[in-house]
Amino acid sequence: MKNKLVKTGHKKFYYRFRNASLGCLVAVALAGLVALPITISYQNEQIAKAEEAAQIVETEESSDSIAVSSYVER
Repeated sequence: MKNKLVKTGHKKFYYRFRNASLGCLVAVALAGLVALPITISYQNEQIAKAEEAAQIVETEESSDSIAVSSYVER
């Protein structure tokens, strides 16, 4: 380590800071990789809920039209 310090002129603090920064970068990257599947599953759940709500609205509209047509036939 002493030869490296003399050769480049950097101080010991520089290398400690560089290693700490690299460690933080790796931690953030791992957190991002862990959060990615959670985000995808959350979006899929939201899409499923929206489709279910659309089906409920379609069902209500079709049952309303059946009720109206039964009034008209009388």
